[in-house]
Amino acid sequence: MIKGIWNTITLIIKGILILLGLFVTYHSVSVGIYLATYPQLLTNNVLEITDGESQIITFPRQLPVANESEFGIQYVTKDEISPALFMAIVAIEDARFYEHSGVDYYAILRAVYYNAFAKEYLQGGSTITQQLAKNLYLNPDKRLSRKLAEVYLARKLEAQFPKDDILEMYVNQSYYGQGMYGVERAANYYFRKKARQLDYAEASFLAGLLQAPSFYSNPNNRELAYVRQDLVLKLMVNQNLIRQDEAEKSLESFRKRFQ
Repeated sequence: MIKGIWNTITLIIKGILILLGLFVTYHSVSVGIYLATYPQLLTNNVLEITDGESQIITFPRQLPVANESEFGIQYVTKDEISPALFMAIVAIEDARFYEHSGVDYYAILRAVYYNAFAKEYLQGGSTITQQLAKNLYLNPDKRLSRKLAEVYLARKLEAQFPKDDILEMYVNQSYYGQGMYGVERAANYYFRKKARQLDYAEASFLAGLLQAPSFYSNPNNRELAYVRQDLVLKLMVNQNLIRQDEAEKSLESFRKRFQ
């Protein structure tokens, strides 16, 4: 009887190992197919992505941008963007941006904990660089193979470009709701300003949109967007990016104009 039980356990273990092997093989092949599509990732003008879709890659200032004309992106350099926006985006999207090399394993574990156990969402596990890699080179499907390709490409981007260039590309490529791609168009649409003129409150408002731009930019959800804005400012203060009095003064001015 004991021998029979042991044989059953052995068969179960073998079955699990076979399934695990098939799982790893499938996703390894899938990632290989993804990456084989991009042999000249940082120099191609047209990249074919899955299911017959394609991205048109242009290189303003020698940095890659996807679908610049289609999205109406008005590309601006980091010197033409308010430092407040970079601080706000790092605070809410990727607090360890300057510490990791494209993938933040600590943030992934933290996200798993809060989402699965604490039932609370603070930050996702994807870094700014991973989000940029997805926006530039991948479709938005949620298969593991796409996620693994995103990790690979994020590491490639980090090896190729300085952190400040990655931030520049990210804010130009990002979607801010209401059809607005790129920070220059978003700043003009929401505040009738250029990106270099954004103050702390305005920057935190735009940074807060990025988690769910179609939702937070909807006028019916504006109060929720303001709640998100408050969170961004709080994080900027907590991470010693700005002082509490600077956040309060900027937010007070913002509320007088827009609320």
